[in-house]
Amino acid sequence: MRADHAAALLSQAAGIVGDASARDRVEAISTRARERLLEVAVVGEFKRGKSTLVNALIERDVLPTGVLPLTAVPTVIEPGDEGCEVRFASGALEHHPLSEVARFVAEEGNPGNRLGVAVVTVRLHTPLLDEGVRLTDTPGIGSVLEHGTEATTAYLPNVDAAILVTAADPPISREETAFLDRVMEHAVRLFVVLNKADHLDPHELERARAFTEAVVRRHVADQDVKVYALSARSDRGDPSALASFRSDLKRFLVHEREATARASAHRGLRQVADGLRLAMDMEREALDMDAGRLAEATRAFEEARRRLAERTETDSARLEGARRAALRAYDDAVEAAAGEVTAEVRRRTDERIFALAGSSPVEMIETLRAERVDLLNDIAGPVGERAAAEALVTFARGAQDTARDVAGRLESLARSAAGSFGVELPDLTLDVPEPEVTKPAFTYVRPLALGDQAVFASWRLLGGRGVRRVRARALEEADEETAMYFGRLRGALGQQLSDDARRFAAALRRLQEGLECPLTEAVERATAAAAGSACRREERAAELQRAAGLVEEALAGLSDA
Repeated sequence: MRADHAAALLSQAAGIVGDASARDRVEAISTRARERLLEVAVVGEFKRGKSTLVNALIERDVLPTGVLPLTAVPTVIEPGDEGCEVRFASGALEHHPLSEVARFVAEEGNPGNRLGVAVVTVRLHTPLLDEGVRLTDTPGIGSVLEHGTEATTAYLPNVDAAILVTAADPPISREETAFLDRVMEHAVRLFVVLNKADHLDPHELERARAFTEAVVRRHVADQDVKVYALSARSDRGDPSALASFRSDLKRFLVHEREATARASAHRGLRQVADGLRLAMDMEREALDMDAGRLAEATRAFEEARRRLAERTETDSARLEGARRAALRAYDDAVEAAAGEVTAEVRRRTDERIFALAGSSPVEMIETLRAERVDLLNDIAGPVGERAAAEALVTFARGAQDTARDVAGRLESLARSAAGSFGVELPDLTLDVPEPEVTKPAFTYVRPLALGDQAVFASWRLLGGRGVRRVRARALEEADEETAMYFGRLRGALGQQLSDDARRFAAALRRLQEGLECPLTEAVERATAAAAGSACRREERAAELQRAAGLVEEALAGLSDA
């Protein structure tokens, strides 16, 4: 059976049941099948080189790259007339030239995603895209795939293939393998790229490749996954390794595209069918229950919902705990390096004082102050970035633990619903979001010191003693502003983590509502149908029987295919 025929059957069944969300999901699957574009997601932790790899695959420097994590905005690259489409969380849509992509995606142009961008779609013609592929460059784990909008939240179930980008140093992480399990609930095909291969010698690289391959095979047992060790940057490493990966990816698109698209559509339709089955089975059981049994089943389900709501109230507190742990990680990282940073700032300040020896005290202090921002960015900046990155990873781990707990609670609710009405629980696929971790927007501006003009005026009369005072004052300010630099960065980080925690809490609520609402609606439909007249119950039973027949016909056709 063709997927479009199965989709038509399931859409009809969803209409009979009254499940609008299932019908919308079927329509989305059908649209993708008609477009015949493969959805290929590029995933992995931040700083693995995902954007650089995407640029290499499409052979155009379209996406911004850098050593820092970018704003948590998914970027879709698809074939079409050249341009950039920006969709905002508000629903607004804007069109821009390709040259403005970084303005919406890069942290520098859109710090903390203050513009409220939901997703950026880049369109252009390249050999790879014109083979029929849509690439999605995702924010680093954990902001992978889902952004705080319905459009991106619904993206993961539509993935046909995934490119996991890890790195030779450090190797594949626990977060990446955990996310890999989730991606492979949807993706039909997996490619693994061991990027930055030029960082290791041949012996170390082979060990890293073998280790990565062994880890991946433990998580993806049904595929013979090859690990491509390469450098996504054309000016580094062995260019033939990148060419080999690009060639294998194109070969997959040419020879396996149809089968992959078909398998992906079938998988999505089976998931919709499982959800419809559960709703129909619950309602049909309710129609055969007497009033007492139905009331008991409904009470049991409502009690399960109440327990879920009680535990949900602790999610924000747990995310706040993850935020505090992240700030502690930042403090520890800064404390470990602060002495060395302060000493280097003082040393460089002393060097400049010596170089400015022919200047007046006022000129010296003004020059040192003017240069101090660049000095701190140069010396304290890398330390602050590493400390902030450690904090973001710490927050992501805590948030992921919360997400796993939410997923367990939702599975428990589904089991409770099925058990209360005496029906079998089908396999459920929960689209558990990954936490967004966004580099804080931070620009250091040195403080203004009041009363300095009067001090400087007195120094004009001190001669050599003025230089000594300049040195003492400059070193004192260097110490103060080094501490201030890290303190201000910590404040920006704390605010950004608070924003990330609020967004992730909202994503978890949407996840919960996505399962709880359909189950609640199924119970309400069951209760309403059972409370109707005998004639109406018979009519409803007949409708459900017809819908069940449509679902079974669709599933049988998909299995045969």
